[in-house]
Amino acid sequence: MRRLIALSLIMLLTSGCAVGPNYKRPSANVPATYRGTMPQEAPQPAAESLGDQKWWRCFKTSSFKI
Repeated sequence: MRRLIALSLIMLLTSGCAVGPNYKRPSANVPATYRGTMPQEAPQPAAESLGDQKWWRCFKTSSFKI
């Protein structure tokens, strides 16, 4: 009996994860700028993130030079 309950519960919980095979993401019309923003507040291109930098340059020490 416990096995049946556990199996039913697992099937019930995992069935909510399924998305149909023909799922298409809905398009969203997002403006390039938001109303009320000043030109200097407009989004700037992102600087190189810490994850994109070479690890030995982050520490700035000569003992890590390759």
